[in-house]
Amino acid sequence: MSGPLPHCDFRIMTRHELPEVLAIERRSFREPWDQDRFLEVVQGKNGCRCVVVEVEGKVIGYFVLELQATSTHIINLAIHPDYRRRGYASRCLGVIQKIALRTLEMAKGREANLHSLGSQTARGFPHRSLPTKELRIAEKAAERPTLFRGEIFLEVEESNLPAQLLYKKFGFRAMKILPNYYPTLQEDGYLMRQEF
Repeated sequence: MSGPLPHCDFRIMTRHELPEVLAIERRSFREPWDQDRFLEVVQGKNGCRCVVVEVEGKVIGYFVLELQATSTHIINLAIHPDYRRRGYASRCLGVIQKIALRTLEMAKGREANLHSLGSQTARGFPHRSLPTKELRIAEKAAERPTLFRGEIFLEVEESNLPAQLLYKKFGFRAMKILPNYYPTLQEDGYLMRQEF
């Protein structure tokens, strides 16, 4: 697709969108997630978040992320078949990149604060108000240099060439083959990663 990307809205999924999300999931994957798996995500039980994509109040897609300080895992991403090849998946990847970058920046800020506190305690600056655990973390942070780099990674079916091409367009590279990663489909997967 060339030209400007289409307008859409993004927001955290609630139980109310579950029927629409499940319908898209079933039309998008040969091995779709079930309702219980999405409910775990909505309830935040597994540390993941689902973001729905809306166009004029209608859910047309979603993505599921697991966020850590320097690593973002795209666990699921789907666009309704009627809205594919219009740039919505590209919009999703752009938003995911922004979320990953913001998460990394927040982690850098925390690390810088701990590093500063560790340096001050190393020079004898008293931090009696700091709990012992945080004091040890701060002192260790001061001892080691930090090279913050971030990554976004995902797994994709070996046969899903359209998705692989989209990810490559956004700078993802296939890092390794995952033998029999989709056992019920009897298919290998690729681990794809983008560093920033």
